[in-house]
Amino acid sequence: MRKILVVAAREYNAAVRTKTFLIGLLLMPIMMGGSIVIQVLLQDKDRHYAVVDRTGAKLDEKIEDLTKVYNEVKLPDGDEGEAKQRRIIIE
Repeated sequence: MRKILVVAAREYNAAVRTKTFLIGLLLMPIMMGGSIVIQVLLQDKDRHYAVVDRTGAKLDEKIEDLTKVYNEVKLPDGDEGEAKQRRIIIE
């Protein structure tokens, strides 16, 4: 059992002392933090959707009415206590 622990400790030390391990150890938190910053910077306030209605059933007007109701009723207007959600904009 002692020989197994000696070999395991030697392999561990050999892996930890490599340049690749140290570079990975430093880069991983930087990459994780950078991905969070990029998500925050690229986040849109509103969601834009395009509706193409080729059926002739005037579905785009009904969808616009529903989005107006969603944007006016379901989303708070300037309430500081509640988190703001994204508005839906139909194009």
